[in-house]
Amino acid sequence: MGELTEFSRAGAFVLSMDVGGNRSRDNIVIQAGAGQLPAGTMLGAVASAGSVVSAAESFGNAGNGALTLDSIAPLQPGVDNGVYHVRFTSATSFNVEDNELNIIGTGAIGATFNATLKFVISAGSAPFGAGDGFDITVTNYGAEYVAYDENASNGAQTAAAVLYAWADATSANARATGVMRSAEVNHDLLQFKTNATPAGKAAAIASLQALGIIVR
Repeated sequence: MGELTEFSRAGAFVLSMDVGGNRSRDNIVIQAGAGQLPAGTMLGAVASAGSVVSAAESFGNAGNGALTLDSIAPLQPGVDNGVYHVRFTSATSFNVEDNELNIIGTGAIGATFNATLKFVISAGSAPFGAGDGFDITVTNYGAEYVAYDENASNGAQTAAAVLYAWADATSANARATGVMRSAEVNHDLLQFKTNATPAGKAAAIASLQALGIIVR
């Protein structure tokens, strides 16, 4: 197996994919700072920071309390890009709805809500009424990919894809294509970081197998 040195042609490591490759491949983003990565690079997924903002419900609120997003981790596992809706059902209780208006949780004034989003709503001098609420907009959140690194702790320590073609993310995010599932790949053409150990390579291959990528 290679060590991130050979810029092989796109897909040279692929032995077989589904017809057309549409199911096997996805568009992905290589994280800025990952450098120049050749086709066949084993990739791990790390979460992008994303951005989140909240605003009072567009029709205005009877209550004048405030929603405060968690300062450290307002976005929790399972969050999607889009607009979440916080809607009061009484002066002190509310529902949280996702993009498709499905209720994902309930909360109360003064208590931290922590299900997909993390925030707290404080009471003001005027109480909230039924139908009052806030809209929380999440953008640019999702997985970004870097070279698999068995020593990492940010998600890169688990192989999640194989880079289909050379990509340059030295100074900015780079759009790329990843082989994600339903494929067979050539063991000898997979690319690893130079510090990868035999045990780390074996763990990465096992992770690929679990995704339906067979290493031969």
